[in-house]
Amino acid sequence: MENTESEKSILELRNVRIHNRRTSLRLEPTMWEAIDEILNRENMTIHQLCTHIHDIRRQIEESTKRHSSLTSALRMFIVIYYRKAATETGHVKAGHGSGSLQSLAQAMEML
Repeated sequence: MENTESEKSILELRNVRIHNRRTSLRLEPTMWEAIDEILNRENMTIHQLCTHIHDIRRQIEESTKRHSSLTSALRMFIVIYYRKAATETGHVKAGHGSGSLQSLAQAMEML
């Protein structure tokens, strides 16, 4: 049975190498765009970033006995990266905190 257009996944699949081992990740297009922006800013490859996140995730798992997927860890990294980059000046320029959710509505329209 063939999937209809509405049943198809909106996730994009990309292959990455972690310690020279190939794996694949599925993320939303917006997440991949955020990662590409981070890679450009940090002058890294996707393979370097994923290896770094993988290694940190393993250390956390060993010390806390809590497990997470690489995809989940990558999403968390994106949120943490941009939260650390957020400043009051940046929020003002983006129109955040004005009591209006206009910027949120604009962001949601991009989805």
